[in-house]
Amino acid sequence: MIRTAWPLGNREDLKHLNLRQWAHMLGFRGHFSTKTRACSTPLGALRAARAAWHRRHTPPPSRPPSSSPTGPTTAPASPPTSSASPPSSAAARHEQRR
Repeated sequence: MIRTAWPLGNREDLKHLNLRQWAHMLGFRGHFSTKTRACSTPLGALRAARAAWHRRHTPPPSRPPSSSPTGPTTAPASPPTSSASPPSSAAARHEQRR
């Protein structure tokens, strides 16, 4: 079938069928996910098994340090810097130039 479809795919009157594009599927006899239910595991069962395995083997996310049982903590405000002292970062230097 493939040997026949390949030259037919080059004919102008059959170009719209895209026979060369689909020639590789002609010997397969079905869609890639077509399965006999009596002889194989359904795809839904495989997805469920993968999800269960992932839940068992993935550690729970850690809490960020700011979420404590007593509520969020705030750091004390830093004292204002005088204009005479040199800025400590590029962002501070940029703000000082404004």
